[in-house]
Formats: sequence, structure tokens, C-alpha cells
Amino acid sequence: MKHPLCLAGLAALLLALWFAAGPAPAADPPSEAAPSAVADPWKPSPACVFAMPPAGHVVRADGTGFLPVLLREVFEPAGYTFTFRPLPYDRAVDDLTRGGVDCTLDVDRPRTNIVRGRTTLALYDLSAAHLRTTDWRGVSSLAGERVVYQHGFDPQDLLPVTFLPQPVFDLASAFHMLDRKLAAYALDDANLLRAAMAETDYGSDQFMISPIKTMKVTPIFADTETGRALRDIYDSRMAELRTSGALEAILRRGGLDESKVARILDAVSESLPKAR
Repeated sequence: MKHPLCLAGLAALLLALWFAAGPAPAADPPSEAAPSAVADPWKPSPACVFAMPPAGHVVRADGTGFLPVLLREVFEPAGYTFTFRPLPYDRAVDDLTRGGVDCTLDVDRPRTNIVRGRTTLALYDLSAAHLRTTDWRGVSSLAGERVVYQHGFDPQDLLPVTFLPQPVFDLASAFHMLDRKLAAYALDDANLLRAAMAETDYGSDQFMISPIKTMKVTPIFADTETGRALRDIYDSRMAELRTSGALEAILRRGGLDESKVARILDAVSESLPKAR
């Protein structure tokens, strides 16, 4: 049997050690702002829904093409699930402002209720396809003429002249209309017009594609907290992709010719924030 004085001495020693060490530090309260180091596997990723009409090799109906590939590379590393929704252009813009989609594309022009990416994504070479026998004198030649263009994208407000609009769902059919003189001109990006002509039996011996002007293309987002966050992610990631060389690789894999790749890279570099 242990002596009671020994037990008392042991208890006193333990109390002395306790008070010498001081009270245990309180645990820090959990921070609501700091993200968890480990992603919750049960919590779905936020979505970024990109909508626009299919446009040749640039945006295909199955969600491939260099623009969806590039935007997927922008948003998925940031934790978003990127999906493509094929919609006519005017419907895509309307759905964007109503919250049905998160992102579409636009040339640089005034719009309300949207926020625009600061970094150039692509270049739109607005051009006119016409018969070689047509007397093309520049954009003034469109005035009063029947002009064909892709349904959902009305170029009327991009040009200083008024023409008779003829939207079509298939740009290749525009060349049949030109051949039969049901319309005088077809408007779209030069590469898209060439791709559409290649789907027909016509060739450059019969048609010309005359340049009108080049416009910078940027993504647009809803003017909401979510839209502004997506815009900031886009600008940040585009700078990273340009610096790393990944952007150039995506453009080359997208089938763009060397001159278009070089022009887009220059436009992206010019639109990036300048280092202070």
C-alpha cells in the first residue's frame, strides 16, 4: 500500500506542472472567408454556361472548336464546370441578361446590363462575299441591297449603311442565293465565309470575299456579382495562358492560319494590363 504522503506529493507535483505551463491556448475560430483546403466531393462545382450559335471550325455544335476549347481551359482550372449551349446569337444575349447562361461573345460595341472581358479573345474580320462580276466599291455598296447573314447575328448596327436583311440558318446557302442573284452580298467573318463556300461546289473563281473591318471579340457576362467574378477569372487566366504559351498552342490546334494566330496573339498582348 502506497503511503498517503507520497500520493499527496505526486498530486502537488502535477498541479505545479499544470500552472507552470499556463492555460492551453484557445482554438482559432473557423474563418468563413477562407476556403477549405480539401474540396467537398459532394458539393457540385459552380457552372459556367457558354452560349452562341455554331460557327464553322470556331464553335462546333458538339462544343468543340478553338473558342470552347480555349474558354474551357480558362474556367475549368478555376474550379468551374464549363458547358456549351448552342443558341442563336440574339437568344444567347437575351438569356445572359436573364440569368439563363453565364457567358457569350461580342464584338467591341456599346451594351447595357453586361460586363465585358478586358482581354481580347479573338478577331472578327467582317467581310462581304459577292460574285466577282459585282462592282464592289466598299461598304457603301451594301446600301439598299439584299444582304445575307447568319440568323441571330444582325450586322446592321455595325455598319454605317442600311441594307435589306436576309438571315439564313446555314451560311453555305448564302452562296446559292448569291449565285442565283437572290441577294447581292453575304456578310460574316472572312474565315467563316471561306469555310461555308468550301461546303458548296463554288470556288474563288466565281466569288470574292472583300474585307470591311476587323473588330476585337471579347466574352461578355451578366452584370452581377457572379458575372464580375467570371470576368475577373477570364482576364487573369488569359494572361497566364498567353505567358505560358498555352494560348498559342490552342490557336494552332484550332486550325487557324499562321497570320490569324499572330494577329490574335498580338491583340491579346496589347489588351493585357501593363506592368507598373
